[in-house]
Amino acid sequence: MLTWRLEAGNLFSDRESIGEDIQQTFDNWAQHCQLTFREATEDETADFNLAFVSGKRNGTFLMSDGPGSRLGYAFLPRQRFRGVIHFDSAENWSQE
Repeated sequence: MLTWRLEAGNLFSDRESIGEDIQQTFDNWAQHCQLTFREATEDETADFNLAFVSGKRNGTFLMSDGPGSRLGYAFLPRQRFRGVIHFDSAENWSQE
């Protein structure tokens, strides 16, 4: 079982709706692999920390570059920020 958490950031919709979409996406992925996913509780450390961001993050170079190019980024498991997945909040994200 892998856990995820949606961190505060530049959300394009309400947190509950985005959380439901994220869980549905992980559920779809789980149908094709032998993994299961659920949202982490407040008192546990998540395996994946998701956020919609813009500009520099964690002292790194500019990773979120505005609409039309880079959609997001993640860090390799051996890196300092492992488990961090950021999506560019300037993109036109849709729930369709």
